Amino acid sequence: MSSAAAIQAGKLKRKVLGIDRKSRLGGVSVYTGTIPSKNLRETVLNLTGWRDRSFYGRLCRVKVAIPTQNLKARLHKTLDYEVDAFNRMPILDEFRVSHPAKEDQKEASVSRRYNVGVTSVRRMFCAERRFKHKCVHLRLLIHPNPVSIWIGGQQMSVVQISFEEGQANLDWLGLCRAFDQGHQLPRAEISDTFLYRGGDTLLNRSAWIDGLGLAVKCATVFPDNPKNNRPMINGGVSLFSDETGALAALVDFHLVTKWKTAGDSLCAALKLARPESKRILIVGAGTVGHSLRAAYGAGFPDAEFLIWNRTATTAEAFAAKYPNTRAVQDLPSAIAMADIITSATMSTIPVLSGDWFQPGQHIDLIGAYRPDMREVDDQALLRSSVFVDSYATTLDHIGELKIPLADGVITPEHVRADYYQPNDFKRGTDDEITLFKNGGGAHLDLMTADYILQQWKAAQ
Repeated sequence: MSSAAAIQAGKLKRKVLGIDRKSRLGGVSVYTGTIPSKNLRETVLNLTGWRDRSFYGRLCRVKVAIPTQNLKARLHKTLDYEVDAFNRMPILDEFRVSHPAKEDQKEASVSRRYNVGVTSVRRMFCAERRFKHKCVHLRLLIHPNPVSIWIGGQQMSVVQISFEEGQANLDWLGLCRAFDQGHQLPRAEISDTFLYRGGDTLLNRSAWIDGLGLAVKCATVFPDNPKNNRPMINGGVSLFSDETGALAALVDFHLVTKWKTAGDSLCAALKLARPESKRILIVGAGTVGHSLRAAYGAGFPDAEFLIWNRTATTAEAFAAKYPNTRAVQDLPSAIAMADIITSATMSTIPVLSGDWFQPGQHIDLIGAYRPDMREVDDQALLRSSVFVDSYATTLDHIGELKIPLADGVITPEHVRADYYQPNDFKRGTDDEITLFKNGGGAHLDLMTADYILQQWKAAQ
């Protein structure tokens, strides 16, 4: 039957029983049918880079051998996501779950509140059960979890994309293509505002790109939260239609930040690093370091990864989580071996010396985001061809460039190009040292959030 039947049954307080051979509801399509087979196919296409060769050419190398564990890991991750998504959905007021293999056990009952604003269909699951007093046969539709809001006296249903739900549909090279397309549009209008209460901070980052849309990214920073086992940083991203200004989606803050930050660096590396780069050094084993390992692993699938951290045990724990990754302790020696160095530290004084750099390397700087922060010294800038993601969010705002510009070490002309100048955003020679400053910016949040929404829609 149709989704209307499921909705009507919920409104009439009908009881529906889902029967599954597995310990958790999922259905044949999840456990043995369409989803596993399509997942394995998509995994092979992604890992081999088959779909991206025509776009990136020799920058995207084909991975011939794919270990079985890679296929299994992706498959189990997808199945877990699908099953969790089903079990979290507010489909009916009361949904009883029975497992035939455990008929002697008491049936589990899960109470749900049904949201009538749901309209999008994700997956279908068939549940059939004869009750003593009624027989209900429904084809239940698993929906995303929207938010119902009132605008101008009318109720509207707005898509809400969680971290898990959004990330399941993303890939790093696809995000890089979205960045390229976004920068073909007019330059973004960007604005940042800050509000303070003691040590607490509210940051609003806004961007408007004509032809793409509008986004407002709100972040709250409450330093005392960890004392009470609460996250220090919270937030959300509101995405608005470019045509009507209507709220189009609410996207998870941490999802947008993760993919925007690491995707920004990968996008630059695919343009500036030598295509044959085989060894990548990650400086800093924090949260961003893990995102960089995933992003660069997608863009340079055959590369060996080195990880350095001030605390050696943290670097070793990082390396143990990934294949073809090892921890190093001597930073200058590690830099000398690497083709690409990507740094994500919270340092206010330079961690990397320009004297350590070798001809042909690509340097990717992420960590510095305040006017008092730097990750490289003056010599590193003087020896390198410098690029940024946006002039507007870097030169006058981040210490990496703001300080040497103020001291007269470099001039604004020393920065060769940003993403809005694609013809100049490229390596000149194989021996050239390229240096990219990842400044982030609300325009990249907008592009990332729009990519997440479009991928989510395509998956429905």
